[in-house]
Amino acid sequence: MDTELIELSLPAQKLVGAVRKQYYFMQSHIDALHRYLNDNAMLSAHVFILPRPTQSDYKNEKVEYHPEHVTGREAVDRALHHFVDDKLKHDQAGVMANRLPGVLFADNVDAEEVVARVERINLEKDNLLKLIKQASSSMTEQFLLTKAAIPYAIRKSMGRHIQAFRAGELISVSFSVSKRSSVSATKDRDYWLQRLENAERHVMSRRDLDNLAWQSQLEIERKALSHLSPDTLLRQERPIRRTPVANLYYHKGRGKKGNQKASQIAHSPILILNDHEVKVNPMRPYSVPAKDPSTKTPIVPRWHLYEVERPRS
Repeated sequence: MDTELIELSLPAQKLVGAVRKQYYFMQSHIDALHRYLNDNAMLSAHVFILPRPTQSDYKNEKVEYHPEHVTGREAVDRALHHFVDDKLKHDQAGVMANRLPGVLFADNVDAEEVVARVERINLEKDNLLKLIKQASSSMTEQFLLTKAAIPYAIRKSMGRHIQAFRAGELISVSFSVSKRSSVSATKDRDYWLQRLENAERHVMSRRDLDNLAWQSQLEIERKALSHLSPDTLLRQERPIRRTPVANLYYHKGRGKKGNQKASQIAHSPILILNDHEVKVNPMRPYSVPAKDPSTKTPIVPRWHLYEVERPRS
């Protein structure tokens, strides 16, 4: 039996087959959308490939990156492939979801047919994530379930929605980048000590890890937390790599809540139906400091765990 399966609780083990079946069912709907678009639509696209930082970049105080603007058939192929690009690559760090900002134009199609297909895909994506969460409230358990059911899958990539716009909704789309961070819920010291205990049990059950080195690291982190008073509040503040943003400019009255302008994370190309009048403004070069200055020192660096000041009463 696989290591991941052995580590799962019994309720989670029973869901492995159902999660795998739901994943391929969702993928079958994406494949059907691909066939429909290739058979019926006049396709064109603009996509922007984000440069990957290199080791030499960290020697400079600030680095300027130039996104690659791709058009033509290559852009169409990249946009369509991105809708199913949810597997970890060998040259890809961690389990970060790949992002591809851009626009895929589909002309001469039945817009309602395409929108219905996209909505069904997004529904099945939601059903897949609900099934994974059904196993346990533990993020570790959910990760192991996903890994056992769909090897190399990136859950964030599997769950991100495809977005489609009908003719007359958008005036223009532009792309930029933003600096973001991921902040966890604020919890007291004992909560994080318990998280550390859970992590230790997980690590010690793994035969493929250096248990002695991990035990030493966890002991250092346990001491750092234990030195704090029990009522100390802490939270994780993880820096996130530069995030591509799509800036949408709507026709009057067509945006959400009547707003003409809106911004959203550009994780995937947006699909624009029967409307080649929408202007696409290319993504400009952007600069990134090699190191983000911070005045705070983490209590547990591996977790990006920081002490939080209590609100004054």
